[in-house]
Amino acid sequence: MTKELEIIKEIIAIIDKDDFPRGSSLPSERKLASQLNVSRNTVRNALRKLEARGIIDIRKGSGCYLLCKYGYIQDWLENKDSDSSVEIQNLLETRYLFEPSAVFLSAKRIDDNNIKELEECLIRLSQAIIGMEIENIANIDTDFRRIIYCSSGNRFLVFTMNQLTINNHHLFRVFDQLSEFEKDSVFADYVEILNGLKKRDASNVKKTVENNILRMCEFFFRYTDFKMPELITDAIKMNENSTAQTLSSR
Repeated sequence: MTKELEIIKEIIAIIDKDDFPRGSSLPSERKLASQLNVSRNTVRNALRKLEARGIIDIRKGSGCYLLCKYGYIQDWLENKDSDSSVEIQNLLETRYLFEPSAVFLSAKRIDDNNIKELEECLIRLSQAIIGMEIENIANIDTDFRRIIYCSSGNRFLVFTMNQLTINNHHLFRVFDQLSEFEKDSVFADYVEILNGLKKRDASNVKKTVENNILRMCEFFFRYTDFKMPELITDAIKMNENSTAQTLSSR
């Protein structure tokens, strides 16, 4: 067991033992670090992992608040691996179901400052792809999506979607195995998303984001041993059938 996971389990034990009610403020980083005899940085990393699982909400300048106790905490106590096949399948299913609708709302509310930030992200992304800086590509993708989520002005949506981007690196672990055409098609998605946001064309942006998620899922499952979830498989097939019908009708 890693030191971080050990600290996570100890924090969970504190939550369980002291019977914190949902919504209550947890002990500060300093207090937890002292109580567990570890550095504040170790505690901070553990708390971020708990936030990624939807157990706590970290509010800058305010502290950590308990969101959920039993189901997700039991996951930690059973020592589930966030890189496991089931976890990755759950993550991708949830992104496919929620992210297009989240971006639909953002397209209606985004302002010019957000657009400028996205344009700067796109420049950095292009440079990272040219240099094949895999970790940087994943980080910039996360920044790109978070700017879009935050432009929605909906705190609950922002919090929910941020949980899904914390493990964003999974989709990019195969990026160096893609052909130049496949890499170009991924970058083209970002350009189309940005152009749709500039026009405030919510429906088009929603569809582009949906296609981008399916494209990245298809690449990921093609180049790894993980099994594609049925939801994603069906969505890809429906997308292919829809494209075929459109072409045949021309």
